[in-house]
Amino acid sequence: MKYISSICAIVILTCLHTFAQNEKKQPDFSGEWVLDAKASFPGDFEDYVLVISQFDAELKMERSFKFNGISYEYSVTLFTDKRGETNLEGNPKEEIKSKTFWKKNVLVREIVPKATITSGFNYIVERYTLSTDCNTIELTRTTRFVSKHPNPNAPADPDFDRVVRFVFIRKPELAGGVPS
Repeated sequence: MKYISSICAIVILTCLHTFAQNEKKQPDFSGEWVLDAKASFPGDFEDYVLVISQFDAELKMERSFKFNGISYEYSVTLFTDKRGETNLEGNPKEEIKSKTFWKKNVLVREIVPKATITSGFNYIVERYTLSTDCNTIELTRTTRFVSKHPNPNAPADPDFDRVVRFVFIRKPELAGGVPS
């Protein structure tokens, strides 16, 4: 009986070890990144720096940039396990609620819809993709403007999407990061 128990334990441990090796590790976005304005749309930003710290399910982003001659700085903390997060973002700063998760090797952040009197509901999805050489991050941000507003006096506009694409390159002295 002990012999059978030992064999079962070995088989279970072997299966668990194989499963753990096959489980895909998510990309590591940690590092300092600068905006490639020529590859981005819109490219109206100056001195855009993105610093990312990633540990387990917590990802912190610090952004600083100039837009139309005005300097901006803000930080966000994201949790990649869908628990949700609340951060102060934008100008003026406002409370933004979102949920962040992995979809294969793409980091997806869904910003909870909110209503504004002028533009109806805004639903925002950000997708962060790390290149295979770990030296480029592509951020695609899709904002869906939905005209159905709870206020019947709000202006009626058709639904539409606005997509922006930011390409960040790893700061040159840090290029060649550890692949995921």
